[in-house]
Amino acid sequence: MNPTKFPLIFWLAIFLAVSGAALYFWSPALLSPEPTPPAGTSPLFQEELIPYDLLSDVQEEYSINLESGLAKEEIYQPAMALCVMVEKYADEMNCYFQQPGQHQGQLELISEALLIDQANQTGLYGTILKNQKQIVTPLYALAFQCVVRKSSGIRRLSELNNKKVAVGALNSEEELLTRRLLQAHGLDYSSFEPIYIGLEEAVKAMDAGLIDCIATHASLPSQPIAQMAANFDIVLLPLENVELIDEIETLLPGYKIITIPSQTYKGMDRYILTAATKVMLAAERETKLVITYELTKALYDHMAEYKSIFFIDQEIKGNQLNDKYPLSFHQGAVKYYWERDLIWN
Repeated sequence: MNPTKFPLIFWLAIFLAVSGAALYFWSPALLSPEPTPPAGTSPLFQEELIPYDLLSDVQEEYSINLESGLAKEEIYQPAMALCVMVEKYADEMNCYFQQPGQHQGQLELISEALLIDQANQTGLYGTILKNQKQIVTPLYALAFQCVVRKSSGIRRLSELNNKKVAVGALNSEEELLTRRLLQAHGLDYSSFEPIYIGLEEAVKAMDAGLIDCIATHASLPSQPIAQMAANFDIVLLPLENVELIDEIETLLPGYKIITIPSQTYKGMDRYILTAATKVMLAAERETKLVITYELTKALYDHMAEYKSIFFIDQEIKGNQLNDKYPLSFHQGAVKYYWERDLIWN
């Protein structure tokens, strides 16, 4: 086309094209575009970049069930305290303890050591992973405690040879943990006579003089052990294996060396070096996010009340949530922790 033949139409077309391009490229929306949320996320929560179903998957009522392989006398009180928090502060959510059935949430109170073993499928504790689990929250320390009568004269773990030692119900989580820890310390079951009874029954047996020692994993302080200490003088045996103490996180993943302070139990006049693994609240990966979010919120928003029902040796917040764990946290719990600035790792 000859531009001199149609000057008005030609220059009008050029002007409109240039103006349109300028408006497009200098649009403020394009200069500062809003980030596009990843597929599957809600625009309301795009900052956290997690799929979150509080708004998209809400129903009138939820039912959750807490299971555990730990001894009932050890886990009943913290489990029921959790259920109290859930039913009191989580809207339309019912909580049960070890009542199998049709539940929207299947959660478990499990030691960190066993949880890691199941995830890694190393078989150290003779168990296999049924369903992939994630952490909702760490709860409290489950400390190895080896108790004898003071009058027995036993002061070292090596002196348990040929003694009768209560180790927990056969193949219970308590017994599996105790067996592995004693083996790591160099004390095999063949060295003594294992008595497969739970902690409360073991306390009665020691009171009657039927056993020489109780080797268990329990909270600090343990109520059954405290009651025993009130009836007669006891001694807690310390860990002494230097290799185990120095390398425990390698030899027994999920464990750490801790001290049991003096006066934890009546007559205890010095601190004791021992090992502990945490009790974790875990959920199957497929558990709805709304369930773990509301449970975590009910617990952490009312921590003082929870501790008034079940005493725990430390508040479960802050730095503990930023420890390095070999398993991931469930995203419903993560949502709450981010809102409260409790995690940064």
